[in-house]
Amino acid sequence: MKPDFKVMSQAELRSYVIAHPDDIEAFETLADRAYANPHPQWHQPQDIGRFAELLEQDRATKLAQPDRESSI
Repeated sequence: MKPDFKVMSQAELRSYVIAHPDDIEAFETLADRAYANPHPQWHQPQDIGRFAELLEQDRATKLAQPDRESSI
């Protein structure tokens, strides 16, 4: 029996896809979530020196937003 991908968190779904690379449905669900993000953030290799700062900004942003994953 397959898990319900719609109730899985982004991290859980990503882990599942890595563990089950042949599961097309899981991959498509993960891809749909990625495409649904209207403001993806891209960083350059030279940003590696700011990794801790960028990670903290990302965490603060996620804490300030309502839980989007539970509604997906």
